[in-house]
Amino acid sequence: MCGRFQIAAPFRVLVALYHLGPPPAGTPGLDPAGKPDPWLLPRLNIGPTQVAPVICGTGHVRYAVPMRWGFPVIWFKAAGKDPWSRSLINAKVEEAASKPTWSSSLRARRCL
Repeated sequence: MCGRFQIAAPFRVLVALYHLGPPPAGTPGLDPAGKPDPWLLPRLNIGPTQVAPVICGTGHVRYAVPMRWGFPVIWFKAAGKDPWSRSLINAKVEEAASKPTWSSSLRARRCL
């Protein structure tokens, strides 16, 4: 997997393309009115640990929220280091379902 990606479309195009609705009230990363910032799209160079729009869903409703790309290294936090200093961005397909870092997200927190 590449360590960078781009979103060449404006936010309004993503809303129309993926039929996005408003995110649920209280979703982290949104302004107090519950409206997502359009994240200044398009963005042509998004790298690990940067915040980018992520499409999530509950039931049949899809919505976009800002999320940081990667998984924090939990054992760094236990050692007193910044868990985001070397975030994990890749998983081997053969091992993802069995590794603690990825397994719960793979089962219950899927996103695009």
